[in-house]
Amino acid sequence: MNTKVNISVIVPVFNAEVYLRRCIESILCSQFKKFELLLVNDGSVDQSRSICKWYEKKDRRVRLIEQEHLGVSAARNRGICESSGEWIVFVDSDDFITDDFFSLIMRKECEAQDLLIFDFVGADKRRRYLRRRQSSQKAIMERQYNEKDNLLLVDKMLRCHQLMKGGHTDLRSVWAKAYKRKIIQQYFLEFPAELIMGEDQIFQIGYQMKVKRCMYLKKAVYFIETHPDSATQRYQADTWKHYLYFLRHLKDVLKSYPCYPVWKEGYYDAVLSNLKGILVMGIFHPQNSDSTSKKYKLCRKIRGLQMVERAVKYSNRKTGDWTRKVLLFFFRFRCYPVVGLICRIGHIRMKWKKR
Repeated sequence: MNTKVNISVIVPVFNAEVYLRRCIESILCSQFKKFELLLVNDGSVDQSRSICKWYEKKDRRVRLIEQEHLGVSAARNRGICESSGEWIVFVDSDDFITDDFFSLIMRKECEAQDLLIFDFVGADKRRRYLRRRQSSQKAIMERQYNEKDNLLLVDKMLRCHQLMKGGHTDLRSVWAKAYKRKIIQQYFLEFPAELIMGEDQIFQIGYQMKVKRCMYLKKAVYFIETHPDSATQRYQADTWKHYLYFLRHLKDVLKSYPCYPVWKEGYYDAVLSNLKGILVMGIFHPQNSDSTSKKYKLCRKIRGLQMVERAVKYSNRKTGDWTRKVLLFFFRFRCYPVVGLICRIGHIRMKWKKR
């Protein structure tokens, strides 16, 4: 593609044939047209490559990039290297976007920004959101941040806090955001390929700390699909190890900045959030076939870790939602049968919600 593009859209693709067409179509139907779509095929063994090839032939803005299966981080890093736009947007292959996402990025008031942050909604709420958008004439609520706010924004990221009441963004992820390519290249920022989970947050912290100006726009532009095979939903036997490895990596990254003491409590809040993930999506996941005694033994092992011991001391009534508070209260006092029961109820509740 020889013409100048304003936005590079990077989509890592791995065995995504079920949702891939919807994702690509949502991007190609954007109101703003001067973009390139980089489909990074990460060694797919289903029909994903054929789908990508078809769209590459159909639309000159689409480019297929091939690599062996190296993971989502390596795929995104490859996309960054191949990109040419002023802005970079990341979209997962099972998600999709609104037709005005790119138009909002290209507004005049966004030119001087280094980072744009938007809201997202679940894919199952798409129709409700579109009806609301058609009937609403409200102006988009915005909030400006400068370099002095970076410490606050990273702290909010660690604590999973929203930027505005009623907002629905996730500062830990690269969903529903736009990044300046020159900043990524200038500071050699990349996604850590050694991480199985949490790679978004590590990238986001590195980028946020280089930002001089950013803007939050309280408007949903991104739809997230959650399904049993998605990375955040499927069970893996070593899930707990991946969580702990990420938390150690996160601490190393935070401590590389002199302002770590400002983030210390936020870090331990992040430990508690991930501890909930270890319990619900790992140890007490319905697909975990380990014996009850083995599950309790692993709970005792994790409870004895220094980072967990310190985190539970930081726990207070103001941190986390009520489900996390109840779950971690019983975990703190080593009531593992009750913890297991709460996790089972949580999975039943999640299954019922999806019906």
